[in-house]
Amino acid sequence: MEAKSLRKRALTRAAEAAEAELARRDINAFCEFAMRDPKGKPWRQAQFHRDWQGLLPLAGPARVLIVAPRESAKSSQMAVGRVLWELGQDRELRIKLVCATDDLAAKLLGEIGRNITHNSRLRKVFPHLRPDPEPAARGAKRPVEGSQHRSPRRAQCGSGRTGGPADLR
Repeated sequence: MEAKSLRKRALTRAAEAAEAELARRDINAFCEFAMRDPKGKPWRQAQFHRDWQGLLPLAGPARVLIVAPRESAKSSQMAVGRVLWELGQDRELRIKLVCATDDLAAKLLGEIGRNITHNSRLRKVFPHLRPDPEPAARGAKRPVEGSQHRSPRRAQCGSGRTGGPADLR
């Protein structure tokens, strides 16, 4: 009986490793593997979420406007899930979260930081993505260990902070 249990655990670990590998290459696989809702349940990508993610190219600039009803996970998808996946691809990216209010930008930045610090499934996908160990570098400064940039940063629409260098806005 114990051999059967060991075999099952080995298969589970192998399947999880394969899912993590796919999540490194595919944003939608990443969202379903690594991201959780406030109740701790895995995200399930609806087709419109997949469509939104497909609007952003894997490289180069993009100008995308998503208009959708409240509670359709626009901020979670694009400002949290996508930003974490992009930082996992390149922790040197300079990212600005531009929101209608500074409070919303701060909330989303906090969610990104909590995921970097506490999300074990994120760590399985991107083991190099760690919070900066220097307390002064946390928050809106350098939340990613080893990054030379203060990224992601927050900005309110219409504020003077929306300019300046950024690879993603």
